[in-house]
Amino acid sequence: MKLNITKPLQLAQWLSYLILLFLISVIIILPLSVILFNDFYLSLLPKDSSQWLPLANFNFSINPNNILSFETDIQRLNPDINLPPVINNGLISNIYLRESIIYKFDAIFNFYCLKNNSNLNNHQLTNLNVKFFSVYGKNNDMLIYNKDFPITCMKTNIKFNNYDQIDILSNNQHNHASKEMNILNQINKYWLNKIDIDDILSIGTNSDHFTVEFNLPIGDELIFNFDTSFIRSRMVFDQDFRNIMLRWSKTTYIIGTIIFFILICFIFLITFSITFFFILKNNKNTTIKN
Repeated sequence: MKLNITKPLQLAQWLSYLILLFLISVIIILPLSVILFNDFYLSLLPKDSSQWLPLANFNFSINPNNILSFETDIQRLNPDINLPPVINNGLISNIYLRESIIYKFDAIFNFYCLKNNSNLNNHQLTNLNVKFFSVYGKNNDMLIYNKDFPITCMKTNIKFNNYDQIDILSNNQHNHASKEMNILNQINKYWLNKIDIDDILSIGTNSDHFTVEFNLPIGDELIFNFDTSFIRSRMVFDQDFRNIMLRWSKTTYIIGTIIFFILICFIFLITFSITFFFILKNNKNTTIKN
C-alpha cells in the first residue's frame, strides 16, 4: 500500500511559511513600526511639547481660612535652550516653558479628605472648591478656573474591627470582607478622591506665576498622593491634528503603531509574494528543462 505524503508535505511547507511570516512580523516588523512611528511623532511634536509637572514640586501653603495653595513660578526659555528635566523629588522648582507659545494645562489630583468632627458618620460627602490662577506680574491674578467637586471625607477617629479592617457601615457594625484585604486597600477603595481636569486651562505667553487653590471647610484636611498628582502642560499648535496627537498621546501611539504595522506588513507581503512567485516559476522551468 502506497502512502501519498505530497499533501501533508505541502501543508507542512505552507505552515512553515506562515510561522515564518508570523515570527518576522512580531520580531522585526512590530518593533520597526514602533520606531518609525516614534520618529514620525517626534518630527511633528517636539519632546518638550508636553510635560508632567509633579504637584510635590510646587510651593505649598495654607492660610487661616483653610485654603491650600500650590504655587510655582513660570520661566520662559527660548527654543535654543533645552528645557530642564522634570523630576518628582519633592523639591520646589519652577515651570519651564517656551517663549511666545500658548500652553494648555491638564490636572490629575489624588487625595484623601479627613474630618475632625467625631459626631459624623465614618464617611461624608462634601464640596471641594478648586481654583486656578494665572499671575501676570505683581498682584495681577487672573482666575482661569473655578469649580466645586463632590468628595468623600473620612473622620480621623474611625474604628477598626478585629480583622484590622475598617468598619465602614457604622460604629456598631463590622465589615465582613475577607481577612486578606488590608486597611490601605479599603482606604483607597472608599476614600481616595480623584479629580481629573482635562483641556480647559489655558496659560498665556505673559504669565509668570501659576497657582492652584483648594478651598476646604474649616476643620477638614487634605492628604495628597504626590506620586499620582500632576499638572500637565501642553503646547497649543495652529494645526488641530497636532493638538489631538498631543492631547491623546497614548491613543495616538497605539493607533499610529497599528497603521505603520499594517503598511509595513502589506509592503512585506507584496514583496514576499512576488519573490515567492518568481522562485516557483524558476523551479518549474528548471524541472521542465531537466
